[in-house]
Amino acid sequence: MDEIQLSALKYIVSYAYEHTLFYKKLYNNIDISSLSSIEELPIVTTEFLKKYPHEFKTDEPVYKVVMTSGTLSNPKILYRTQQDFEKSVDNECLLLNWAGIQKNDIVCIIQPFGINGYGELTLEACKKLGIFAVPLGDVQDDIVLAAIKTFSPTVLDISPSRLLTILSKIKPEENSIRLAMVAGEHITPNFKSNIFRKYGIQIINQYGSTELDGLAAEKLNEEGLHLIPNSFIFEIVDDQIVVTSLYHKGTPLIRYMLGDIATINNNIIEVCGRNASIQLIDGIILEQSIIDSIVAKYNGLFWQCILYNNKNTLCIEFRIFGDTSIDCELILKELTNSLDFEDLVSQKKVLLSCKSTSRIVGNTRKAIRYLDARNYSETISFELLKANCFEAYYYSLPRLTSSNIEKVISTYNLIDTNKLVDIGIFITHFWNERTWKLCPRIFHYCYNRNSKLLLKKCLEMAVNSDWEVREEAAKVIAIIVMNEFDRIDNWLNQCITSNNENIRRAILLSLKYCVEYDSDYSRREKLLSYMDLFLFDTSTYVKKSFDSFTIGDGFLNVCPELVEIKFDYWCTLNNERVACSVIRAFKSSGGVKSWPLAKKYLDYYRSANSSSIQKALTATSNYLKKRINLEDY
Repeated sequence: MDEIQLSALKYIVSYAYEHTLFYKKLYNNIDISSLSSIEELPIVTTEFLKKYPHEFKTDEPVYKVVMTSGTLSNPKILYRTQQDFEKSVDNECLLLNWAGIQKNDIVCIIQPFGINGYGELTLEACKKLGIFAVPLGDVQDDIVLAAIKTFSPTVLDISPSRLLTILSKIKPEENSIRLAMVAGEHITPNFKSNIFRKYGIQIINQYGSTELDGLAAEKLNEEGLHLIPNSFIFEIVDDQIVVTSLYHKGTPLIRYMLGDIATINNNIIEVCGRNASIQLIDGIILEQSIIDSIVAKYNGLFWQCILYNNKNTLCIEFRIFGDTSIDCELILKELTNSLDFEDLVSQKKVLLSCKSTSRIVGNTRKAIRYLDARNYSETISFELLKANCFEAYYYSLPRLTSSNIEKVISTYNLIDTNKLVDIGIFITHFWNERTWKLCPRIFHYCYNRNSKLLLKKCLEMAVNSDWEVREEAAKVIAIIVMNEFDRIDNWLNQCITSNNENIRRAILLSLKYCVEYDSDYSRREKLLSYMDLFLFDTSTYVKKSFDSFTIGDGFLNVCPELVEIKFDYWCTLNNERVACSVIRAFKSSGGVKSWPLAKKYLDYYRSANSSSIQKALTATSNYLKKRINLEDY
């Protein structure tokens, strides 16, 4: 074995020196007399490959171009000869055999194809072994689920995080999967046992990189990642794996440091995680290996970290994938201690949060470990929206100007209506300038796509047991009413006459918000006309929000001239309840602002022979006396 490797090493080093500009510059008087001579060669890092990709290229005919996905950084470009590709296919055949895949299996390949992919390797290996393969590639979940239903595959070739997503959506009666080959992401020790216990699917972990293709894999019913023999020389340098490919000639990689922390014993490699970190603030660094160990300790299967700014506070949101029994509070406490964040948290420079989730942020094939949303990016925003990370999305948005708002809004065309409604509801909560720039557009999209869905969600919020949600319903309805003013009259009338007092109150409050933000005279007149329908509402819950709040703080504040016309009409009704409503309307900020008008109606009802009216007069007069100089009144 040593003689074979030594001969292959001598050849590839000599070949790289003679056929590439990079190694020509790098090497000087290299003498490979034994396998230990490899230690005299300089280590090649990913930075070299990113910076000088074409200097690594030999003069061999190019059969295939490969680019890394750039999970942690900018992509790297690699060139493959036909011989390179065929050797990688042979290695993949070996991995399929190790996994115990038989000719009667059906393999569904849910890995990328093309320039960023290695799905072709599995496909070609299956062809060579006579195994039926379904090459799906990088497709959406619904296509994967349809293919599983149609072809009944017994084996999936997939990333771990994607597997979690697919298994959470698949119907039990349509699950024909007995085994999944997972690669592309580090998995925690309990990942395999959890999947087998819950779904009866055996997990075969595989290890490799886009730069070097397959490197190691588990064998069926055997523990550990077994290194592929004869194709590579593996070293551990400073706890990191360094690989020399003995066969890649398109882009030779000699003593290439992958960036993964690992140990090797008896030809079995244990990968402990990526040697990756991300710079935060004040020199604080987020270490992936530390997070890996803590998440695994508390039975997490996978994790992601989202970074975004909320004014002067850096928000770090950890999203943990696993069973519902995961204790996120304990994970958060240990993360805070282990990452030395206590002082930053106490100073409110950093806000840590941790939640259990089943939604992955990232593309359909591979989750992103760190997603830095501190600087706005349309791509990042779209991924946050897909994964329901609304808070991170909101705070990652730039200051909305006439020049960039269309770019922000263009993303909404790609989001399904149900989720888009939820986004609008979330942003409405802030009730600020950003709300009024985005939500009218969002709800207009939704109304045109599926008005029934949008209005149904409004009513569901209006009758929610949580009063805060009911208050939010009124704001959402207000935005919709202002946006769809000429199309929503029938729906408003139906809601105002609803048997549910919560729905009636939500509409009432929404009309108050509408008149405060809509300066059009005729529209305000129309909004005020709806108040006639609330005059005789018998619900105490509705009446409390009618007089001083909706009429007084709302209409009376912004259009007193219209209110005067309306009150003059109401006075002609000669109704005690109506009279009390008119009087109590001035027990408000609008009443203070419109004192001469208040005096007109207080004087009008002063001689009324009704205890209810007199009680309302006393309460309103006392309220106004405390706020304006009315000693002589």
